[in-house]
This record gives sequence, C-alpha cells and structure tokens, in this order.
Amino acid sequence: MLACGIRAAPPPLGKRATAAAMVTVSADRRRPARDILPRESLEVATVFRFAQVRKIVAVAACLAAAPALAGSFEFAPAPQTDINRMYRVDRATGEVGACQFQLKDGGIGITVCFPAGEGAGPQQQPGEYALMPSRHEREGGIFRANLRTGEMSNCYVFDDKVVCTPQAK
Repeated sequence: MLACGIRAAPPPLGKRATAAAMVTVSADRRRPARDILPRESLEVATVFRFAQVRKIVAVAACLAAAPALAGSFEFAPAPQTDINRMYRVDRATGEVGACQFQLKDGGIGITVCFPAGEGAGPQQQPGEYALMPSRHEREGGIFRANLRTGEMSNCYVFDDKVVCTPQAK
C-alpha cells in the first residue's frame, strides 16, 4: 500500500512497466505493499514518487521567482482627459518618467518622453512602487505610492521633466 490508499499494480509486461501503468486505486487497505508487488516494482514506484516530488519542487521554485522575472515597470495614464500622456514607474526603485504623443506637420506624429527630474529619480528607500491616478479629469499628474510603507508623492511634468513632491504618509 502506498500513500493515500494507492497501490501499484503488477507490471503488465513481465517485470517491465511504465510508472503510469503501475498506479491503480485500491479498495483493499489492509494488505501491505510488499505483499502486492515484487521488489523491483516497489523500487520503480519509489523512483516515480521521487521524480514527482522533484517536479513539484521545481515548479514551486519557478513560481516563487516569477515576481522577480516579471516586468519591472508599471504604466498608467494621466487622469486629464484632454492629454494623451502615460506615466511609468520602476517598481523597485520608484523612478518615474512619462511619454506622450504629439502631432507632427506632414507626418504621422512623434512620441515625446520626459525624463525623471527633481524627486522623480530612483528613491533612497527601496520598495514596491505603483502609480495611482486620481479621478480629477483636469489633473495632469499622478500619484506614486510605495506599497510597502504607504508613502505617496505627486508626480507631474514640469519644464520638460517629470518632477515629484517629497514622499509623505
């Protein structure tokens, strides 16, 4: 009898069998596994269970590393309805930038980006930063929030750079 009331069936082709063909559900829980299977089948079943555990551990490790492998930027639009500006924040450092579309005479237009200025660069305190637009339709700025500490600052474009107020709680 293996774990959870599962026993391994005798190999269908002599002593050789695949691990998938060896697992069947047993209603008889009183008989020990050594009485049901020859020693070789028990060894194969043990190897099969070890391989399953290794796969589960590998998947768990990949899932744990997923946040680190995810994109490092978050994007959000400015709340102002008559401007097509998008803000971005580096989730780890808190650095904020912005880009917007502008029409170009005789062309298809250009994307203009504004680099980080005063207060919008990488923050001294590492954290998990996110962008939170307000619901004011005439507001061109956006809030940068540190999700670990709860501190926030307001960021907006000023003199072709993104500037942010000091973080406060």
